[in-house]
Amino acid sequence: MKELVQGILVYIVIVSALRGLITNPKYSQYFQFFSGIVMILLLLTPILSIFDFETEWYKVLEEKLLQMDLAEIQEEMQIADSQFADLLEKEYQETAAEQIKVMAEQNGVSVKEAGVRLKKEGEEWEIEEITVTRKQVPEDGKEPSVEAVQMEGERQAVEEDTSKKAKSLRKQICSYFVIGEDRVHIWK
Repeated sequence: MKELVQGILVYIVIVSALRGLITNPKYSQYFQFFSGIVMILLLLTPILSIFDFETEWYKVLEEKLLQMDLAEIQEEMQIADSQFADLLEKEYQETAAEQIKVMAEQNGVSVKEAGVRLKKEGEEWEIEEITVTRKQVPEDGKEPSVEAVQMEGERQAVEEDTSKKAKSLRKQICSYFVIGEDRVHIWK
């Protein structure tokens, strides 16, 4: 009983001090609600301890709080995993495209754009297709002339490059990335 009276006195002193700090009447109603709940719990503690509900009450409360925290953490982990996978895929595509450009430069092929399309097989990424678009650089060094391009719907139909340099580049890309030649396209 002595502990209950001490608890109530400490509670009254703390609530009085905090009530003096709250100047906005909008927040005082929330403070009164919260302090009323704390007072009810404070008064119920001795009654619950008589029936041994106190420990069960705290166990249930703690379990519910832990379940809520666990669910929140799992949700945040799923979001982070998804964002990390997207970032990793983008980084992989950019790195592979840069490697292709270096290979093209070594083979004497001017590359306008290199693209890598990936697909996920289980836990691993696999290169599905590589597309390389060459720059049209004439041997005389002048600006390239505009060529007619046949339109198919919204896509442009452009011939695939079959020059010796392009074939050599295709073989090097296939060897380096371990993919079939049918999945590497070098466009003029």
